[in-house]
Amino acid sequence: TILKKCVYDFPCYQVGLRLQIVMVLRMKKILLLTVLFPFWVSFVNSESIEATVTAVDSEGQQFTLESIKAENSSDLGSPLIVQVGPGDAQLPYEGKKIRGKLGKSDGKYRLETIWPANTEQDKMMQAVNVQLRQDTAVRQRREFRKEGDYGINFSMFNEHGEAVQWNQFKGEWIMMNFIFTRCRMPKMCPAQTARMIDLQKHADEVGIDNLQQLSVTFDPVYDTPGILYDYATSRGADLSTFSFLTGPKPVMLDVLKQYGVIAFDSKNIIDHTVTTLLFDKTGKIVLRRDGTEWSENDFVQHILNAEAAVTSSKKITDESDNSTTAKDEEVTTPSVKDPDSSMMPVYMLGGILLILITVGAAIYSKRTPN
Repeated sequence: TILKKCVYDFPCYQVGLRLQIVMVLRMKKILLLTVLFPFWVSFVNSESIEATVTAVDSEGQQFTLESIKAENSSDLGSPLIVQVGPGDAQLPYEGKKIRGKLGKSDGKYRLETIWPANTEQDKMMQAVNVQLRQDTAVRQRREFRKEGDYGINFSMFNEHGEAVQWNQFKGEWIMMNFIFTRCRMPKMCPAQTARMIDLQKHADEVGIDNLQQLSVTFDPVYDTPGILYDYATSRGADLSTFSFLTGPKPVMLDVLKQYGVIAFDSKNIIDHTVTTLLFDKTGKIVLRRDGTEWSENDFVQHILNAEAAVTSSKKITDESDNSTTAKDEEVTTPSVKDPDSSMMPVYMLGGILLILITVGAAIYSKRTPN
């Protein structure tokens, strides 16, 4: 066939070039499979385990595990040293139970997809999220929370592996958006996270110290607390006022529906809409921006204006209270006079009595015979 093409279709050098291209493409596939094969085997052979972390080597990115409960294996041994991700190695898991996927590659164990395994904590989260599920179930398809509506409580894990509730942030301004760490669309999640961090810095510069920021993941299967910790710290987020939330996928889907955020898997990519929300201290949505083109200055200025209005109103109220108090004191407090002036009626009465006694004595003396 090649000889025929050489003779009848086009010169032989073009056929040779085409053959080289085909061989290179095939070699690329073979090379890729060769590189990924150990990891693929490790993933396929991984099993779910639950264990207690007795020691953490943050620099070496290793956990020492004991009291291991595995799905299939019974010969893992204890203690067991496992490699973990850079984010997981920084979390306060020492002395706590965790669960994850254990695999083995090149004779070393590696633990992936690590989650806290605390029964009491799980019960608390479940109790909160049952109410979320009930509220979501009765909502119509297009009935989501808009400006003027109040937020709803839900419970997830933050980037430290701690169970948190949305309600615990009330009393401060809350800014919330939705992202996932594997997003590679420059104008989507990476840009939204960068803008949230810029806003955090801007708020600090202008003296806003009562703002909490939340980013809820679209991809809770992959975005474990350790993954979120690594994602947040590598981008310079201040985690004292910025929380990255993850948890069971049904909870995430309920939260998305509550706020009218759309997300669906498409060819191993999560397609989603972009929504950014601002809640006041009572938990009411006061600003909502749909789409990627929102300005951090809009949110910062909204908070500054609202805080200024509250301060002004409080000042007027205090001045009014002080004025009322001053008038009350003016009415109830007697005026200060000359000390002798308060005794004038007594002196007058004494003088009148003295005159009467003198006149009476004179009359009596005239009538009385010598």
